[in-house]
Amino acid sequence: MNIFTYIWLSLIILWPIVFNILEHFDPNRGLIWFYLQQLYYWPLGSWLKEPFFQPDSEVGFFVRPLGHVATTSIYLLILFGWRVLRKK
Repeated sequence: MNIFTYIWLSLIILWPIVFNILEHFDPNRGLIWFYLQQLYYWPLGSWLKEPFFQPDSEVGFFVRPLGHVATTSIYLLILFGWRVLRKK
């Protein structure tokens, strides 16, 4: 694996963690950090519902623990699938 794969892999795994930490430690800009975190989950949260995401009228959806696992797993499958198809 080259450096770009490691960068994408760390971005997929660390994106929500970084913005979740920033949301709690910087409450003045908490809404900005919250929406950047929601951006990560939006592609799947818009069409996957319960038990992964709970629809909400104010913020769009809440991410449940199973949603965290499902989103990261699907993004990793896409990354590794793209790598396999690119090598052929």
